[in-house]
Amino acid sequence: KHLRAHPDEVCLPGGMVCTVEDQSIVSTCLREMEEEIGGLHIENTKVLGVLRCNWGEVHHLVGVAVTPVICFIGEIGDSHLQPNPDEVAECF
Repeated sequence: KHLRAHPDEVCLPGGMVCTVEDQSIVSTCLREMEEEIGGLHIENTKVLGVLRCNWGEVHHLVGVAVTPVICFIGEIGDSHLQPNPDEVAECF
């Protein structure tokens, strides 16, 4: 309930593209992942692909354009994850 955006929703890491820092949608994904969940690191992440979809349909459903980036982050345990308390209530 304390989260500024999307409280009580189950979400994956993500956010807005930063035109200064991000060279691609993949770099946006990886930056947001590290910002939102400490313990997940870009150097240990393998990008498997980017899903494409009908932007108009997605925007109509959720109000924003979403580009899913699929990654393999390896084996993790809850004890290794440190959610950013300003953006993530819990990891499970």
